[in-house]
Amino acid sequence: MHRLFVAIRPARPLRDAMLAIAPDIDGARWQDDDHLHVTLRFIGSVERPLAEDIAAALAASGPPASLSRWARPAASIGVVGSTASGSPPARRTG
Repeated sequence: MHRLFVAIRPARPLRDAMLAIAPDIDGARWQDDDHLHVTLRFIGSVERPLAEDIAAALAASGPPASLSRWARPAASIGVVGSTASGSPPARRTG
């Protein structure tokens, strides 16, 4: 099973702004710049064939035009984390 979510990786200026205010937001779970993203939709646990179908559909559609100025284009879709390390795998664009 893979834990899937749909996220965007903000462009550098927006990531810099997010990281600058991170310490001032109580309860937020922040990542370092290498892993910083904005989750748009949490899908949940799915089997690998469905995860691959979802990844293919997302890769084919690309980001909505309304997000294009905030997110960099997706170069690939991959897996974040691994079950062997104890981290739940998640799909990501990179």
